[in-house]
Amino acid sequence: MWRFAASCAACCAATSRPPPVGLAFLEPFASSRTGNEAPLVRLTRAVDFSASLRCARPDLSEDENRALFGRAASPHGHNYRLEVTVAGDVDPVTGMSVDLGLVDTAVKAALLDRVDHYDLSATVPELAGVITTGEGLARVFWQWLEPALPPGRLRRLAVVETDSNAFEYGGETDTGEVTPR
Repeated sequence: MWRFAASCAACCAATSRPPPVGLAFLEPFASSRTGNEAPLVRLTRAVDFSASLRCARPDLSEDENRALFGRAASPHGHNYRLEVTVAGDVDPVTGMSVDLGLVDTAVKAALLDRVDHYDLSATVPELAGVITTGEGLARVFWQWLEPALPPGRLRRLAVVETDSNAFEYGGETDTGEVTPR
């Protein structure tokens, strides 16, 4: 039996289909709201992209960059997973908290079209001057994506670089609370 988000339950159950690809999870979370409002829900959408990069500081020599960044100072690539968490009130008509089409369109236009199958260190002008570590990418991707979504909806952005490395960012006002994976 498939487990899926409440907003997809009727459609997926009626057709015996699995939930849409990329729907990572849908979870309610604590709120200071009174209970008369529609429930606030977080939704995480996951997408994949591939890119090459080289971690280096332009003010350092090749030897200094190798000493600082190790193997990451050489050109290499990753198959990244990007997790975008948005939140919203559940619409009583649709039963959904967020328009997935809007999220997908925003992620594609603001991020994927700029980075998928590109050399992040050399061919993406907007990343000039950014050390393309997971931490650096998470912060820049947030800056690109936040204005493309309705105000206040973006809650978390994670750049999953490998099975062992994930970098989460929650914006400038992030409290530092870590979301369990």
